[in-house]
Amino acid sequence: MSDAEKFNTRIKFLVFSVLSVVSVVSMPSCGSVERRITITSSPDNAHVWLNDTDVGYTPLEVDFTWFGIYEVRVSKPGYAPIHESREIHAPLHEQPGIDFIAAMTPFKKSTRVDWHFDLAPATPSDDDLILRAQELQLSIDE
Repeated sequence: MSDAEKFNTRIKFLVFSVLSVVSVVSMPSCGSVERRITITSSPDNAHVWLNDTDVGYTPLEVDFTWFGIYEVRVSKPGYAPIHESREIHAPLHEQPGIDFIAAMTPFKKSTRVDWHFDLAPATPSDDDLILRAQELQLSIDE
């Protein structure tokens, strides 16, 4: 083997080694994805369930793993509860095919969703009002 061939072999080995080290070092940063839902309410401190899982009290942040429809329940004593479906749409960098390419970039991808719920004060039912009126009438008659 000539000196030129030995030199070329060493250069190829050096380039391969450097690329291997760079690939291994940059791997942890590839595919870094954060998906979070921020839930707030008016008034604060309302109890929240996502898909029948207790996630805490507002204001709160919770991680999510899939896009689609979520069943949300929000309640607080003295206020009418809210039960509705909310949908989370996948952003462009999370679309099938594109997500594979995006995962190879060394940048952190973040998907944030903000949901706000306005709770209305609970109104007593007619039965409750009639019962309270009857109790008041009895207390006056005594």
